[in-house]
Amino acid sequence: MTTFYARLKPFDPQHDYVMQVFMLGGTRFDAGAWRPVSEDLADKLREVRENYRDNRSPLAFEVITEEEAVKAGIAKAAEEPVDTNETPSRSTRKARDVG
Repeated sequence: MTTFYARLKPFDPQHDYVMQVFMLGGTRFDAGAWRPVSEDLADKLREVRENYRDNRSPLAFEVITEEEAVKAGIAKAAEEPVDTNETPSRSTRKARDVG
């Protein structure tokens, strides 16, 4: 099975790249971040457009092979852990006694 790398093109409204987050197959893609994907998922991502109702809108994803990713230095960066905790951190201070 071949590994591919995909990323949602960075946010750039002047070029009609307006998506910032996209979910497919249980994988979250943030704009500009490379993710390793399977061959099946890569095939699906190659067809995703910025505006799904308009066949002339630009493609939303860049998909490259593992060899291309290694040459560009992307493969190593994509393997680094990404903090996916979306909940804001809360203060852990205890309430003061009043009185």
